[in-house]
Amino acid sequence: GTRPHGSGRGTRNAQQAVPPTYALPRKTTIVVRDLTKAQEHNGKLGRISGWDSCKGRYEVELDAGTSLSLRPLNLTQHCRVQIVGIESQPELNGQFGTILNYQTQQERYMVRLKIRMENGKEIVGLQPGNVILQQGTRVVIQGLTSEQFNGQMA
Repeated sequence: GTRPHGSGRGTRNAQQAVPPTYALPRKTTIVVRDLTKAQEHNGKLGRISGWDSCKGRYEVELDAGTSLSLRPLNLTQHCRVQIVGIESQPELNGQFGTILNYQTQQERYMVRLKIRMENGKEIVGLQPGNVILQQGTRVVIQGLTSEQFNGQMA
């Protein structure tokens, strides 16, 4: 659920604990996604304020001063990517962009291009296999045939 900044018992401990290396660092910009109970927060920008290892959740501060406790699958890290392997639009290959969000249903990253396309398009939907994430990007593994690794953070 939501709670005002600074209230609740878990917030202070999450901020003081050193997060594991696979967790997003504090102050990382993220976008909230795929919430079913608090859908009004989907698409909002926030920053990581801590990691609660007991709950397996991030403490996230939204721009409106609201604090959320979110599972890793409910956020996407804003990060730089390089585009590769696009056959239908080869002019995109080698370009750089920033991941804005992930659309679960379409299994696509929404990427803002650093340089607009000739048609003026600035945001494109790309499959995960068509982006190289910058070093240090944190992910949740999914889609592997070896099921025991799916859902793990890396």
